Amino acid sequence: MKRLFLFAFAVFLPAASPVCAESQTEDLPALPVVLRSKAVIKSDKIRLGDLFSGLPRDKENRIAADAPSPGKDVLLTADWLKKAAQKHAVDWEPADSGVTVEVKRAALEIGKADILPALVKELKSLGLSEESDVTLNGKNFPILLPADAEWEITFGDIDFSPDSKLFSAQAVIKTDDETQTVDLKGKVQTFVFVPTARHALVSGQIVTESDVFMKKTPQERARRQKITPLSDLIGKEIKRAIRAGQAISDSDVRVRPMVTKGKTVTLSFVKGSIMLSAQGKSLENGGLGDTVRVLNTQSKSVVQGTVAGPETIVINGRVK
Repeated sequence: MKRLFLFAFAVFLPAASPVCAESQTEDLPALPVVLRSKAVIKSDKIRLGDLFSGLPRDKENRIAADAPSPGKDVLLTADWLKKAAQKHAVDWEPADSGVTVEVKRAALEIGKADILPALVKELKSLGLSEESDVTLNGKNFPILLPADAEWEITFGDIDFSPDSKLFSAQAVIKTDDETQTVDLKGKVQTFVFVPTARHALVSGQIVTESDVFMKKTPQERARRQKITPLSDLIGKEIKRAIRAGQAISDSDVRVRPMVTKGKTVTLSFVKGSIMLSAQGKSLENGGLGDTVRVLNTQSKSVVQGTVAGPETIVINGRVK
């Protein structure tokens, strides 16, 4: 019943008169045209609506002038603004000759960080090491494009070799409306990983995994020394004291002696399927696989053999 009543009530309401509504619109006072103090635009054209508020809709989008380049601005003077208003029948006069409008065109800024990933990929195709840092100099950045532009980049005229620390190239940046060519220059630093003491190590200490780490080091600095794989250091003995943070090479370590000079060792004589054992005294230190001289304490002869394990030497022959 309520819905029926409301419908019936609406049917008998008097319709609004089109003439009356039109007359009300005509009676509204026109808004005053006011000059804006500044404007930031995205378009490549300056429109009247960018300069003045209170314009009729049919005049807001009229082109007043070309816009500056992306990221740039232009200062429009009172005289210029007066002529533009007169040309387009805008009801406005400058209050004084010092009136101005600053119009800046918004821009999409392309910085070094936006270009580097694509550039590094290009340099890697020419032999750039995976462990390299590429640095662009600050010249020609940022690159300014229209604010709403979609862009893509390619590179040409690349001057680079894997042994070089410097490079140059041309970046070609394309949008739907334009193509920009930008000269690029920069440098490359290549790194290697060097075994480094995590803390101070003393002479005679056996190297463990907790004692060393692989430190990222500029290649030119690492060239002064031979880089030893970490696995070749673990379990070896430090020859001389090493400070924390110092690089470690194979010249800083030695194989841990399995036989010690002056200590009793077991001598193994092997011939075919026959093996004999005797006691002896090592005449020098030796690590696994080293050849050392040994005194046979029974025969008092000096023989040489290969270190086969802790305090164990396999005899190769007699030393003459």
